[in-house]
Order: sequence, then structure tokens, then C-alpha cells
Amino acid sequence: MFDLVGTHARLAEVYRLYVESAFPFRYPALDQERRAVLAESDILTQEPLAEPVPIYPLSTYSLQQAAHALGPGYEGLARLGAGLLPPDTRLFEHQWTSLRATITEGRDLIVTTGTGSGKTECFLLPILAALAGESARWPASNAGDGRFWWRSEAPRVSQWQHSSRPHAMRALVLYPLNALVEDQLRRLRMTPR
Repeated sequence: MFDLVGTHARLAEVYRLYVESAFPFRYPALDQERRAVLAESDILTQEPLAEPVPIYPLSTYSLQQAAHALGPGYEGLARLGAGLLPPDTRLFEHQWTSLRATITEGRDLIVTTGTGSGKTECFLLPILAALAGESARWPASNAGDGRFWWRSEAPRVSQWQHSSRPHAMRALVLYPLNALVEDQLRRLRMTPR
């Protein structure tokens, strides 16, 4: 357990020492008066506010195990989700429940848990699992003549003419606040491609 009260007292003392050393008075009486004012008031520091965070129950599945538990074709989830969670980190129970409910049962869900509970993984892991499962069922792509059209003298053909895979957007994530976008975008960029 961290010493919240002791840390607060040490920080208050450090701030007081900074003010006294950075802005010294010529007369000791003024230093004493300033010290008394700073000790009585909350000018430099306020009482600490502690917010207890509940301990969320863990599932028995790590990201790697969850990918295998979802069934064949979802093994790629562990690689895709590595930027969100290390593969051997156990998922919270509500993360595993949301992953299982959306992928194996096809259900929609709403997740309402506290700060730091892993809500992001509750919607990003199912998206990544769906992408991994869908890509596992795609037929192999054969690179046809149209793929490198700029290298030949033949008439231009569509660059993706050789691909029989479905071409479309697979997921859309909407955020109500820019702060959420920046945080999640940083995490998504760590996801391997």
C-alpha cells in the first residue's frame, strides 16, 4: 500500500521549500509570516482525494487462450490484440464475456464498468477477433497481371482485379471526445499488422 498521507506531507514540504528558496525575503520576520500563512492554508496543496478502484474478477483465459477457445480461425486474435494486451495477460471476466458473447453468440452488448476496468478491450477485442476470423476464411489471393500495371506496356487494368476477397470497410469506431480518440489511436497503432 502506498503512503498517501506521507506523500502528501512530503510534497507540501517540497513546494514550501521551493517557494522559500526561489523567493527569499530580506527580513526573517517576513519568512516566518509566509511560512505560517502557507502552513494554515491550502494555497500550495490541498488535501488528497483518494478514489478506490474495485478489483475486477479475472477470467481463466489469457488473450492467447481466448483466441484458441473461440474456435478455429480465431488464432490471429492473439497477434492482432498484442498491442492492446500482452498475449499471456489474463482477461477480466467482463472482457472474456463480451468477446464470447459477440463472437460465438452474435449478441450485441453494452459495457458499463468503472475507470481502468478495460472497457476498450471489451469492444476492440471482438472487432479484432471478427477480423481475424473473417481473414482466415478468405481465399488465397493470386497476384494477377493487373497488380503491377505500371511496370508493363499493357493497358491499365484495375489494381485489385486479381483479388476475389470482399473489399469494404470492416469496422467503424466512433468516439464522442477527442481525448478518447487520442488515447485509443495510440493503442491501436501499437497493434501489429
